[in-house]
Amino acid sequence: MEELRNFNIVLAGSNFPVQQIDLDDFSFLGRPLRAGLRVPVALQAIAGEFRLDVLEERFQVSVVNASPTPDKIGTLQEAARTFINEYAGRKAITAVGHNFQGTATTQLGTGTELLKRLTWRRALAGVIGSTTDPVLSLGVRFRRGFETTSLLRLEASTDDASRFFYDLNFSFSMVGEEAQIKFTAFEALDAFNTSLAVGNEIVDGLSQLRDETLPEEPAL
Repeated sequence: MEELRNFNIVLAGSNFPVQQIDLDDFSFLGRPLRAGLRVPVALQAIAGEFRLDVLEERFQVSVVNASPTPDKIGTLQEAARTFINEYAGRKAITAVGHNFQGTATTQLGTGTELLKRLTWRRALAGVIGSTTDPVLSLGVRFRRGFETTSLLRLEASTDDASRFFYDLNFSFSMVGEEAQIKFTAFEALDAFNTSLAVGNEIVDGLSQLRDETLPEEPAL
């Protein structure tokens, strides 16, 4: 994914033993974790571009402002496996999430123009009747693999008008009515690279949309 700068793995559950976590149990490419916040119900720690956040119902390990190299991805997966094996237990995990955020260029000139072509159709423009240029965002739920559901959110970039911002989430639920496909937390962790590949395909496709593939429908 072009300019993918933030990505993370999330484990959801309940009654995670936040106070018992020993930061020395986690290895981040040889960098020691430094606790930034440690209270009975929350833990935050940092090691370079890696970040660990733990609440009683959420474990998140992230890479911030760095590209998704195999060693960084493997480090996130191993940290999540360590948390499951050493602290939470397999049955305590109710969902796993793969998340990606970044920006990409568009062949349509600006991120705003891309969002207008995708969402600002004549019927909607006529109903709203805005006297100023609309500020648009787009959210799409979909499913491509064995994940329970996925969500794509798009906005125009606020830092560079020629780019659009994307936020992709692939969610794997293991309980409730949504859990129609049975898999383990470890299988969901192993699917991270598949989620990354699907995300790459989607973002690259959006980036390559052109006038001839996305004809303009003039607003009223």
